[in-house]
Amino acid sequence: MIGGRMPHRNVEELKAAYPDSAWRGRFVEICDLMDLLGGCVIADSYTISDDLRNAITLSAAGVALRDKLVTKEGVAAKEAKLMCALSLGHDELFIDIEKTDPDELARAISKEVLEGRIQLPFVFGPELYDRYAELFEDEKDILTLDETLRLLDALPVGVFQFGRFTTGPYGVRRAGTSRSLQSKRRVSGYHCSRAICRALHPIYLETSRIAAVNRDREKLEDLLSSMDGEAAEWWAFATEVSGATSAYYGDQRAGTLIPLIGDALALDELRALIWALLDTSKGRLRADVAGFLDVRNANTAVADLGRAELLQLALFARESELRIAVDRLVRDGVIEVPPGEVRRAVVSFGMRSGAFGLAPELGRHGIRFSSDEPGFALLRERRLLDALYVREADTDVEELEWQLRGLEIPDLDERLEYFFQRRAPREALERMVLARKTNMIAACEEVGLEENGGLSDRELIDTILWKLGFPVPSEEDPHKDFWARHERLWSLTQSSEIGGSERFIEAATPYFASLEGLLVDALAFSSWALLTDHLDADAPFSYDDEADRAAGLALMNEIAPSPAGSSNYSAERVDLGNLISGFSALAGRLEACVATPVDYERPPSELPDYDGKTELKSFLLNSTVMFLNLTPPSRDRIITGLREITQVLTSAEVNSVRNEYAHYRRTVRAISRLESALDAIRQAVTRIETLGLCRLLFRPARMTRDEWGRSVFYYSGPRGLEHSFSRPTRFDWMGLPGMSESFYAVRSAAIGEPTEVLRFTRRFRSPFLEMWSGYPNRRRRPRAKSAEEAEVYGAKRDALSH
Repeated sequence: MIGGRMPHRNVEELKAAYPDSAWRGRFVEICDLMDLLGGCVIADSYTISDDLRNAITLSAAGVALRDKLVTKEGVAAKEAKLMCALSLGHDELFIDIEKTDPDELARAISKEVLEGRIQLPFVFGPELYDRYAELFEDEKDILTLDETLRLLDALPVGVFQFGRFTTGPYGVRRAGTSRSLQSKRRVSGYHCSRAICRALHPIYLETSRIAAVNRDREKLEDLLSSMDGEAAEWWAFATEVSGATSAYYGDQRAGTLIPLIGDALALDELRALIWALLDTSKGRLRADVAGFLDVRNANTAVADLGRAELLQLALFARESELRIAVDRLVRDGVIEVPPGEVRRAVVSFGMRSGAFGLAPELGRHGIRFSSDEPGFALLRERRLLDALYVREADTDVEELEWQLRGLEIPDLDERLEYFFQRRAPREALERMVLARKTNMIAACEEVGLEENGGLSDRELIDTILWKLGFPVPSEEDPHKDFWARHERLWSLTQSSEIGGSERFIEAATPYFASLEGLLVDALAFSSWALLTDHLDADAPFSYDDEADRAAGLALMNEIAPSPAGSSNYSAERVDLGNLISGFSALAGRLEACVATPVDYERPPSELPDYDGKTELKSFLLNSTVMFLNLTPPSRDRIITGLREITQVLTSAEVNSVRNEYAHYRRTVRAISRLESALDAIRQAVTRIETLGLCRLLFRPARMTRDEWGRSVFYYSGPRGLEHSFSRPTRFDWMGLPGMSESFYAVRSAAIGEPTEVLRFTRRFRSPFLEMWSGYPNRRRRPRAKSAEEAEVYGAKRDALSH
């Protein structure tokens, strides 16, 4: 004893005192089950079952503490016993580890879970979010116990994993693999009423404070605080000996895929995944779940299962098995991930793993774990390059020397570092990974790629880059084919083969078809971008090339007249003359909006809280017609540009040339007319691209920052197009896409300052998008609270937050 108090025992001292591996394993499992019980929700009427009481054996120290609670504090014996177990220990453990059977304890808890006596929230997928929206019209982030139970009663049992014990609709079941995926009473629940807010706000679930096991917690705390010395580090000891501490610093496979699988796979995709796992795990997974699921036929076994059941089954697979299975399903097209789509956890986005905050992502190259840590992907690349060559092997050293030839640096490791610092990741990987088969195998192993699967060299490098954490943009230029055809047709006009040439007609036919497609797409995008209220949209400032394109064409049907009446811009083919006149018609509609701005004023209820309360940030989206929120020079530039597009195409008789090209002969007049038409088309399409009235994707390229904190973010688009944004700015609280995202930039549409332009991220038609249709579903702003209510509410909220 020191100064009359018992010495504090730290993790290292506990490791020395309890060296037996079997005892440690049993201890960790009991701690995991106590964790499970500590995070559950119970009703006021909850009482401890005899099965749960009998499954726990207290140590001598635990019995002494229980007896004090019963005799001195008047706590019921069953509740006192469980309270001691949940505390785990002080200087000595309160649970007899050798006499408490973890499996018997798990069975007792499982019975409580399946009977609904203790509840865990189901936090994956849209179920909890949708149920919350059904129950509460207003924003409500702290639920009462009654509200919590109403929310949870309609949901499946929460799917979590505490070490080797999984929870879900099948109860508490032991798995063959260990994870830390623990339940909490703070869960993601709703979107607030503010249209500019993209955050998914948390809700705090209440558990009973008057059920006997919780009501008397203060009495237990008082007894514990009166004990000699500080408590030993039992929970930290459990974490250490479980291996979780070392795994915490892993960067490649330390994370768990369950949040991604639960949030980002549609139900059919999730069924396909479990089916594949049952059929490809060499019988191990079937054996693990055979005690509660008939798996003689994998397809039949999963056909009628819901998300919660499927996710609990997924917990029985190893992380490597999940990763490989998802990668295969993506590669085979069973899980459809369009080029450019990156699926991430939605409501469980906060479930990151380890020291690097690993977040799972799914793209067309499969699964990866990303991190917000600066330079994270580069650090992984550097490690991969090191792993390709074994320094002790002479042949490896010679091969590495050969690959790094030309670098006049004596030390080999310094030479490799210089190579890494001076070469772009793609160039470095192409040179080193593709140098020999053993390097390719080592690289695949490093990033968790099962095999190259018949991938081409380009696809292999793309996949490795993706899994390391680098962006791998697909080559997306919607005008690429048009410009190639334009150059070919222009060349033919200069040749002797134009007159009556099948080659010319073969070139002209797809050229004019691609021109019509380009103009339709530009009209759909620009009318939607300039006339729609993007702030109040289901997906603010985000463009879907199906639904939003249809909305844009519907707008054009309203505003663009033709000689025969309204043209149908939604038809499979639109006459080129109507397309050409459509740009000036759109300009006319924009001018009409400018003339009556009061008709489009945003309701005060939709304005953000900060509007008018600070001079440091400005909200300029005061109109529901986005065009009216632009600067006056931008509005003038767009209207002038739209009219010029129609004028230049009309003056060159492009529509007539398109209708007559099949009958051309090589005469001076005919060739001159065709050249004029092609030149006008080039001018008009270039104008469309320069104004940003089409879907040209701009991606983050680089960023510079000076000593005063001023930054410039540079974006690159197709064919050398560029745009930059300056920060700080007064105009970045309006809900537009941030500086880390790729987007379609309407470069002529400035909001507040010249570089701060209207922009839209992409949305993809996929099962993932359909799964989250109607999201966000915003809640109404709650009524104002009285001063007394606000004080009570704030105190309770602070207590829950900490």
